[in-house]
Amino acid sequence: MHQKAMSALEKRSVEDVEAELKSGIITNHFADDEITDIEHSLRSGVLKDPLAKPWRNRLAELKEINQHSRYSRSRDHGHLLPIWTLADKHRQLELIVVDETRPAQERLSAKEEMEKLGVELKKQARKLNKLRRHIFYKIIDERRAYYSDPPALSWDARPFEPLRTDLHEFFPQQNLSLLDITPKPAPRNYTYEDLTYWQRFSDRMYERTTATVGKALDSMRMGSAEIILPQVVSIYDPRRGGSLDIEEMRVRSLTPEMMDEIVNAWRNWDFRPEVLEKYFTDLRLDWYEMVGGEGNKNDMNVLFS
Repeated sequence: MHQKAMSALEKRSVEDVEAELKSGIITNHFADDEITDIEHSLRSGVLKDPLAKPWRNRLAELKEINQHSRYSRSRDHGHLLPIWTLADKHRQLELIVVDETRPAQERLSAKEEMEKLGVELKKQARKLNKLRRHIFYKIIDERRAYYSDPPALSWDARPFEPLRTDLHEFFPQQNLSLLDITPKPAPRNYTYEDLTYWQRFSDRMYERTTATVGKALDSMRMGSAEIILPQVVSIYDPRRGGSLDIEEMRVRSLTPEMMDEIVNAWRNWDFRPEVLEKYFTDLRLDWYEMVGGEGNKNDMNVLFS
């Protein structure tokens, strides 16, 4: 999908490419085209044993997709596509509102339209069943991550396309790419104590990735979101992966920069729960007692040293 977008952008506008990809999130033919291609390859002898075996298995799996499931996916897509369009419009208005180079009146008009659209968007989302609502929010989060600057995923931040490969270079034969990923640098230099605190805090936050950031914070201390979030500047900036509507920011959309600001605000708050603070700050947790194991406690210390 990403390669298709990058290639199309060489000759076409962002709006045209975005519209095409959006309309093709779920294709019309689903498995039919792939079934036809595999059957043709098997009949023509292009795929021969032992290479043909995994493709026969794939063919059997595709044929298990019955007509009802295809119809359901098409129907879901028809329900969700208009709402995705509203979500894209909402994101574009957010970018206008925070753009200080634009005239004040234009930004004010965009803000009013954005707020009305936000209300309508939530109204439409509430009408969806649980499964469709989950898909809807997932797509919104993925698009926010893709368009943030810098991109949330290394895949979207790379300066060039992966090395091109051919089908026959892999078994079973399939389209693959070779990747060489460099870990993202930390937002700043951390001491060992800071790193321990940061990691354990983020682990606690990411226990429910689909929860809103506010709910995740309140699960650690009721009312903490009201104090912490106003101090997190980046989470309100749509250019950096955030949103002016904080109720639409879910944990899985947090960037390292946002998490760093949240951790700093949390550590400077005087009403942190004592039990959680002990977990966040203890450099050496008593793993022996946590696992309730038998044997030599010194052996446990060596294991986790």
